[in-house]
Amino acid sequence: MADQAFVNPAALLAQADQLERDGKARIDAAKKLRKMAGELEEILGSNVQVQLATNGAVHGKTRLEQLRNWVRAHQPVKRKDIVAGAGMPAGSVAYLLSENKGFVKDANKRWSVAEK
Repeated sequence: MADQAFVNPAALLAQADQLERDGKARIDAAKKLRKMAGELEEILGSNVQVQLATNGAVHGKTRLEQLRNWVRAHQPVKRKDIVAGAGMPAGSVAYLLSENKGFVKDANKRWSVAEK
């Protein structure tokens, strides 16, 4: 189940400021947040607060970490079952499985976490 977060244009702009202070690698993310804040304010006004579902990274877990943990707990598992049970978009699952991110597929097309 996704975590819940509340944002408003001012909060997005504050986060963009922090990303810019963190260094050059985060500038693109800051630009995206600034754009999102502007669009949100344009559509709904500056005093709006919007509830968003987050991917868990707020609590220190990336989608990759979430997927590894879920697959490790259910392995070996077919992709359709991962999509149904892991709690993330099918596109994220497909990307993470196909980009050599530490998963292996057996002859029966079931996925497991590769042991190092």
